[in-house]
Amino acid sequence: MNKNLKICIITPDKDMYSETFIKAHITLLPADIRVLYGNGGAFPVMTDQGRPLMELPFPRKLQRIFRKKISQLSEDDLKDEALIQFLIESGVDAVLAEYGPTGSAVNRACRRGGIPLVTHFHGYDAYEYETLELHKKDYAQMFQDAAAFITVSREMRRQLIGLGAPEEKVYYNPCGVDTSVFDGARPEQSAPVFISVGRFVDKKAPHLLILSFEKVLRAFPEAELVMIGNGPLWDSSRQMARALGIEERVKFLGNQPHEQVAGFMRKVRALVQHSIRPDSGDSEGTPVAVMEAGAAGLPVVATRHAGIKDVVIEGETGFLVDERDINGMAEKILMLCRDPRLAGRLGQAARTQVIENFNQTKCFASLVDIISRQIPAKTGTAV
Repeated sequence: MNKNLKICIITPDKDMYSETFIKAHITLLPADIRVLYGNGGAFPVMTDQGRPLMELPFPRKLQRIFRKKISQLSEDDLKDEALIQFLIESGVDAVLAEYGPTGSAVNRACRRGGIPLVTHFHGYDAYEYETLELHKKDYAQMFQDAAAFITVSREMRRQLIGLGAPEEKVYYNPCGVDTSVFDGARPEQSAPVFISVGRFVDKKAPHLLILSFEKVLRAFPEAELVMIGNGPLWDSSRQMARALGIEERVKFLGNQPHEQVAGFMRKVRALVQHSIRPDSGDSEGTPVAVMEAGAAGLPVVATRHAGIKDVVIEGETGFLVDERDINGMAEKILMLCRDPRLAGRLGQAARTQVIENFNQTKCFASLVDIISRQIPAKTGTAV
């Protein structure tokens, strides 16, 4: 750990179940980490000790500001000054903002305080039309001011550059996975059980996966699908399985602890995921579950979507089909139903691919290195 490097991670919320990658950044990045939370909003309001940012000991700089006329002050000014004082008094070298809206919300304070800002994009924040329109001006300013931007897929890097981010500031660096926790799968020895892991939301299209699996069951009735996760489409997905008459072969387990997910992956034939870009424009980054499955030694059957294409080598570590191609997905799943040895070969190659390119230790070290390289550029100190 580089204890000489102090990073303040700013994240929208402390309790976001599915965002294991943010929790991993907080607990595992090799640096001295401070954390500020937004309590559901983009601008931070709470410290990692549970203290409201605006109720910390009255900042010296704010004392000077309050000598001005109160009418000259805005709420945004007060919030910015509180954040600046916290960062300076905490000795923070750089800020890592999780998600684009968070980065744009703290950009002005970081600029005024002379603190390098690195904004980490994850998915919707780079693609969703409503989000892009809402933050259009703020993003443009952040692209000019911030030190660097992290994207978790190559496609997302191209997207940010297309939105106006300077190419030299945009870095591709996936979140990575713990390859010691996700391992031990033997798909060639497992029953024809398939797993999906993720939120039940439009971009993960659980309904399209269920439609594909119904076609699988027509040809291979012994197959089974285990769906882990929750979300707004959970109940409608259960109703679809029931309406299709396959509720006995599709299990809905809801959210499960991380270790439990790893345990399930050791017992199944493959991971299946039908991600799409819905009408909202939302998109995946690089789905963590796809990397975890590969680390476990599972082949993946998924769509040619976002960062999935970076992880899954078609025909070598799994299979890819076009978005919304439910027939194509059913065909690939059936191949693994009928040929467990093929699943085993693909799974072995998948683990090698993830260990070499997506292991958490390597990805986190790269992230810290990217952040470290921004500090002298902003402060003018020697490397």
